[in-house]
Amino acid sequence: MKSFWRPALCAVLLASCSSGVREHAASIQAKPTITEGSLVNSLRASEGDIQLFELWPKERERLDSRKTYRFDLLRVSQASPLPSGDGAASHWNTELVRVSDDGRVLYDASFCPVHRQQMTRQTVPISYGLPFHPEGYLKARHARFPHANTSLEGGCSVGPQKEVRAFVCERCREEERAWKKANPQR
Repeated sequence: MKSFWRPALCAVLLASCSSGVREHAASIQAKPTITEGSLVNSLRASEGDIQLFELWPKERERLDSRKTYRFDLLRVSQASPLPSGDGAASHWNTELVRVSDDGRVLYDASFCPVHRQQMTRQTVPISYGLPFHPEGYLKARHARFPHANTSLEGGCSVGPQKEVRAFVCERCREEERAWKKANPQR
């Protein structure tokens, strides 16, 4: 079976992170369960001890619940602020990277759809608090640089986590810098 990871991405995943985040690749073969929602659907799939729950926007390719698909995942461990009996606990999140059907890729979170290029996995800071964005920024981000990920919004309540791993598109970052230069904050 052909590996789905490109060598550069694999090297990034295997590197240890200063933020205490550990990642490893996993794949499952499973039939999905799709729950229809009014705005977005949810996708569930599991094999063994790996459980996947993912929001699945209605505009993405429809998956047949009778078929078995390959789900390529990242298992991400982050130290938890809640101690277990023997020190700091950690919990695992499962992030969906790719869905394929007999080798045909149906969805790929590691590929920038705007710039049509493979992204890299990087550690980015979390920004807590109410975000302020200049007029037009959110619309431009969605259309021109959705994977700049110079920081990720963590919500209004400050948590213990300061960094997170995310896919980053360098061309998105270039586009974001150009947009900010052309639209300085007042």
